[in-house]
Amino acid sequence: MLDVSAGNDWSLVRVWHAPIHNLGETHWPMAGFLYGGAIGAAEVAWRASGDSFARRHDHHAAHTDAGVAG
Repeated sequence: MLDVSAGNDWSLVRVWHAPIHNLGETHWPMAGFLYGGAIGAAEVAWRASGDSFARRHDHHAAHTDAGVAG
């Protein structure tokens, strides 16, 4: 992906198009999908699962309170 926005804010991008092995010519508007840094496969899977931090925290707290770590 290539930022082509006037303000260099990733609000407009060109996207890699595999069949031509190059960036496409279309400028696509973008909003709110980029993360601040690289994330690993586990983080991608967790975000895709729809799990929330609150549910993960509650699960951890319940096990910790019961004397089970993790």
